[in-house]
Amino acid sequence: SSLGMVTIVCIILLTFFFFIPMARNNNIYSLINSKNYDDAITLINEYGELEDSNKLLIMCQAGKAFDKQDYESGIDYIYFIGGTVDVTYDSNGGSSTISSEQIKKNKGYINNESEKEGYDFDTWILTDYSINAKNYYASITLKANYDILNYEILYNLNGGINNSSN
Repeated sequence: SSLGMVTIVCIILLTFFFFIPMARNNNIYSLINSKNYDDAITLINEYGELEDSNKLLIMCQAGKAFDKQDYESGIDYIYFIGGTVDVTYDSNGGSSTISSEQIKKNKGYINNESEKEGYDFDTWILTDYSINAKNYYASITLKANYDILNYEILYNLNGGINNSSN
């Protein structure tokens, strides 16, 4: 019957134009989310032009930047494709003005410092991150790194004698 033939054609079309591409994308999302960027890039290139191939390649670049502790470049990559990055700050025994923030679809740079008595704030260090490739999203944790303050003490002995063994 013609109805049966139409049904078979619809199933075939759905398979080739919907189910197979969806399975391919889900495989790529899974690879990116598990930080397996090189395999994801290989699959993206093998499958040819997918709807969001360029954005997925950029998500891989963001992940590779995070792996190298270059969180600013990672954020820039995700910003470039209109994604979102949630940032959590670990002040590492100190206190910071901002404990968390969301960088979303606008140029975002980390503009936060932390204070700790006896120390000078040095930089933020990326300690953890996760990526959700399908939603162009990342969540990162930055930990404050400090330099210990050194003091020089000068004594005026005022004619006295220093009994120090140093």
